[in-house]
Amino acid sequence: MTRRLVRGGVDQAAAAIRAGGLVAMPTETVYGLAADATDPIALARIFEIKGRPHDHPLIVHLADPENLAVCGHPMRLIRLDASLLAVGQDHSL
Repeated sequence: MTRRLVRGGVDQAAAAIRAGGLVAMPTETVYGLAADATDPIALARIFEIKGRPHDHPLIVHLADPENLAVCGHPMRLIRLDASLLAVGQDHSL
């Protein structure tokens, strides 16, 4: 079922994700699809809906580095230091 959530719909969106659903959300430049990164069925639906090749990885956003363990597969964590955002500096990690 598709429902449109408005401002203040964060609790509804979180409930949908917890129930295995997907949530479309605006970002700075495009709309993104959000799902529970530990739910293989929800992740498969993202690939299916977007027509994304299975060898193109998804980005996972975590609230805390401690949450890496719940993802169940190796990931590389990159911490962005605010000093890297200064103009004219080397941005490579």
